[in-house]
Amino acid sequence: MSFWRPDRLARECAGAWARLPGRPIGGASIDSRDVRTGQLFFALRGERVDGHEYVRAAGEHGAGAVVVQDAGVLDTLPDGVGMLVVGDVRTALRDLARAYRASCLGLAVVGVTGSNGKTTTVRLIHAALEGSMRGSCSPKSFNNELGLPLTLLNAREDDDYVVCEMGASGPGEIARLASIARPDFGVITSIGRAHLAGFGSLAGVVREKGALVHGLKAGGVGVIPDDSPQLDEFVRASRAELVRVGAGDRAGVRVSGVACDADGIGFEVEGIGNLCTRLLGTHNARNAAMAAVVARRLGAGLSSIREGLASAGAVEMRLAPEHVETPAGRITLVNDAYNANPDSMRAALATLAGIEPRDGGRRLAVLGDMLELGPAAHDEHAALLAGVPGGIERVFAVGGAMHAAAPGSGDPRVHALESLDAHAIPTILAAIHDGDVVLLKGSRGMRLERVAEAMRSGSGVHSPQPTDRG
Repeated sequence: MSFWRPDRLARECAGAWARLPGRPIGGASIDSRDVRTGQLFFALRGERVDGHEYVRAAGEHGAGAVVVQDAGVLDTLPDGVGMLVVGDVRTALRDLARAYRASCLGLAVVGVTGSNGKTTTVRLIHAALEGSMRGSCSPKSFNNELGLPLTLLNAREDDDYVVCEMGASGPGEIARLASIARPDFGVITSIGRAHLAGFGSLAGVVREKGALVHGLKAGGVGVIPDDSPQLDEFVRASRAELVRVGAGDRAGVRVSGVACDADGIGFEVEGIGNLCTRLLGTHNARNAAMAAVVARRLGAGLSSIREGLASAGAVEMRLAPEHVETPAGRITLVNDAYNANPDSMRAALATLAGIEPRDGGRRLAVLGDMLELGPAAHDEHAALLAGVPGGIERVFAVGGAMHAAAPGSGDPRVHALESLDAHAIPTILAAIHDGDVVLLKGSRGMRLERVAEAMRSGSGVHSPQPTDRG
């Protein structure tokens, strides 16, 4: 019997129907613009937006019912759209997702967290599985206490798997997400110095990310990096089976023979064989290996895993390459401007240093501030700029923290810009030559994609498309 019966929905949400739905219900949304036919629309109240103002729009776009706190908006609903009144919409969303996960007995839940590479690894796991099984994964970066419930609720009851991204910027968030999802697999991509303002120290990051393994269902499997002894120590006390993945001697599943070029990476995974993916960066070999481990444990065939990983392309603004025609000529843009921390910055710079420019071009980096580092911010920015790899011709260090740290780097390649203003963008564009490879990397708040937008809009040649690596 379907989970989505009106009586079941009312019970799990601790609510009452002001009007029963006139069509079958299934799935959930919090955005009236993206509601699909039959979904529940949860009218969330935030600091700037009240979802109750959009219940009519949600109904007109196909919602089967709306979940509200204020029954006074009933008269605004189109005919046939149900209304479930609850005490707190956010709590109802969370509780319904928890109940739905518990009811889907055949659904394997894979939780993915880590300081870097979460979204990429979610997509890699999905790519490795979808050729053999039916399932879904978190859209975009649906990795918080709203996004995770939506990911679960939009999985089909008879799916084989769902891959859920889990993020955190402060203590306790991963444990709360794990209590909703109750994952069968917990994948920790990496441990690094991200959100130190919230976690206080690397040890705090370890405790937070390790909470995923402690939150697995009985008999669950933790897939963890082999190069984090602190994490290893923390999760050892869990009930989970632990699979360590990496290139070191401590790895239970060894990754070796990694080769990287402008077309992607190739590598070998112990017990699985030779694999490749069109992603950039040697660090993605371990992410792809973790995906292969999960897929193999869930029963996916080797050929399906190989084909899926080989076809997986870059996630938007995460080491995503494209060719752009500019007034100065054709350049290769590596857009990694979605977010940044010290470890992901170094990985991106290493990737840039390993890409061979064409026709005598050079390697340039545009680096924005790394936010949310707390008291460690100045030292982390200074250390980063003092350690730029060889082979990179020029670095534009953008933002207050980068500008303050740049003089201490002693590196003539580093050019500091206090902000990405109307003067800074032309300065950057003027330095770009035909054949160059340009990396954009910074925290989300820096919005470095504005440099990419300026490159594209100033081309006057064609609307550039992503490379054939996706």
